[in-house]
Amino acid sequence: MVHYFSATQWVSYPIERVFAFFADPSNLPRITDPNMKLRIDELRLWPAPANPAIARVCPSSANAGAGSEIALSLRPFRFFPLRMDWKARVVDFEWNTYFVDEQISGPFVFFRHRHDFMPRQEHGVDGTTVVDQIQYRLPLGALGLAAAPLVHHALASGFASRQQRLPELLAK
Repeated sequence: MVHYFSATQWVSYPIERVFAFFADPSNLPRITDPNMKLRIDELRLWPAPANPAIARVCPSSANAGAGSEIALSLRPFRFFPLRMDWKARVVDFEWNTYFVDEQISGPFVFFRHRHDFMPRQEHGVDGTTVVDQIQYRLPLGALGLAAAPLVHHALASGFASRQQRLPELLAK
């Protein structure tokens, strides 16, 4: 069974800055719930084609274009003592629009995360809407199905944590 999770957030920063921030994998530990203690263990970048607008907004930004792979480890739940390994690959990338990463190996049978970015004005202020759409399948059949609410809660909690910190991180 495929499960779905989505989160949406508007921030008062231009799309070029927001997209560049998310496309730089070194920011992943900064936007992940600190309780998960996410650590990047290996990174193989395939930079996306150069984008002059990004260079002006974030001159030092490294980006993970299609083909990039990231190996990381984390603690999936707050009081879970063991670290979990996870490896993902960016499979699609379009500047200032979206990128998609998929699990190569890790805790899920299938995991696909699409990050969409749209310029939008809110209360007369220009900004960017970030939409995360996740599709996943859990292992272990009926046992995995029984754990689905716990996984959904963990995703919701992690994204809520990210949404609290994102405006401050973009301000730096």
